[in-house]
Amino acid sequence: MALSTHDELLLLRKRARRRLVGAIALALTVAIVLPMVLEQLGVPYTGSDAATCLVTLDKVLTKSVVAAAGVRVPWGVSVAAVDDLAREWTVFPLIVKPRDGAGASGTSRVDDDAGLMRALQAAGVGQGRSVAVEEFIEGHEAFCDTISIDGKVQHDF
Repeated sequence: MALSTHDELLLLRKRARRRLVGAIALALTVAIVLPMVLEQLGVPYTGSDAATCLVTLDKVLTKSVVAAAGVRVPWGVSVAAVDDLAREWTVFPLIVKPRDGAGASGTSRVDDDAGLMRALQAAGVGQGRSVAVEEFIEGHEAFCDTISIDGKVQHDF
């Protein structure tokens, strides 16, 4: 029986009636719910724990953790209101990305003040949402998702 992982309480209630033998998260939007539920139920699983998921789903927090570990990161600020962005520090091009967006979803490159204002408005800044505004760095973005069994890569996406 397939269950939605969007409702943590539903999962816990269903778990009380059935034996959970495994779970797979197929979407980033539920990546945090599944580990939280499995940890609460004491069910072993592979992948990132709930605390790691919480950090990685917030782009600004992720960047601060990575920087604290000594990795160079682009200049950037968190912006929840247009006034949060110090205009004298603004050098284009910039990247505007929702703090809680999945991957590059909702990310915009902006090349001038007008584009920056449009991107902030489109992202909901000033309406309860915040974004990361970062310097744009030219280069290739790379990622590698794999499935490993016994420490050996079995599938590379």
